[in-house]
Amino acid sequence: MTMQFLFTKIFLSGYLIINAFFLQAQVKVSANVSPAVIYQNEYATFRVVIENSNGVQKVAPPDFKNFYLVSGPNEEFWESSLNNQPAKKYYAVSYIVQPKVSGRLAIGIAKV
Repeated sequence: MTMQFLFTKIFLSGYLIINAFFLQAQVKVSANVSPAVIYQNEYATFRVVIENSNGVQKVAPPDFKNFYLVSGPNEEFWESSLNNQPAKKYYAVSYIVQPKVSGRLAIGIAKV
């Protein structure tokens, strides 16, 4: 093994470890509705998930003008650790809704 190959291998390993650390620490916000297709007398769950945040003060709910709000806000919090260091965490808020009318309906924007 040449010195240049060894240096390249060490450099690449360090680069990948540092990138993995910074990628893991990025805050990610997502929202989804499940199931995507519902009928007038059925229910759907609208869920906002915030990953890798150090603290969420408040999630402002969207405008559910075309839906009845059946339940919510329902909050979840999950955190894992590795060697007594926080490894991953997420905070989620969900709402169970029922459509007032039939058709293609939109849910407004939730603010974090």
